[in-house]
Amino acid sequence: MLDVLLVDDDHSDLASFGFAANEADGNIWLQTASSSGEAMEYLRSSGKYADRKLHPIPDLLILDLHLARMAGFGFLAWRMKSPRIPRMPVLVLSAPRDEGATGRALRLKADGYFPRPECFEQWMALARLVWGVGMIRSEERRVGKEGRS
Repeated sequence: MLDVLLVDDDHSDLASFGFAANEADGNIWLQTASSSGEAMEYLRSSGKYADRKLHPIPDLLILDLHLARMAGFGFLAWRMKSPRIPRMPVLVLSAPRDEGATGRALRLKADGYFPRPECFEQWMALARLVWGVGMIRSEERRVGKEGRS
């Protein structure tokens, strides 16, 4: 099981990725947040996200860079300054060919950038990619823990 937190204020994008994750070959447990503030609450395990059995620390986070209240860049900056927040890969979504946003997100330690899917097949491809990245990171963490034993 791969725990994924998708942060996006577009309900159709949340639904599209949810359907794609359900149809993809992997086993993705999807949690959603519709703002950077809500994602911060989730990661701090506060408010309605206090129960870690219902809201586990994600293995991977997908972040829309163009959120209404606080842009994804604000979230990335907060994450860099928050040493107690668990580190997980963050993949960002933005408009295609937005090189300025891509560079800025990568400087703020995003792990990857992907253009926002425009059709269900692209959402499926993203879900499969997320599954692959998540499984690679999960294996790296498992091997790292075994190496420290």
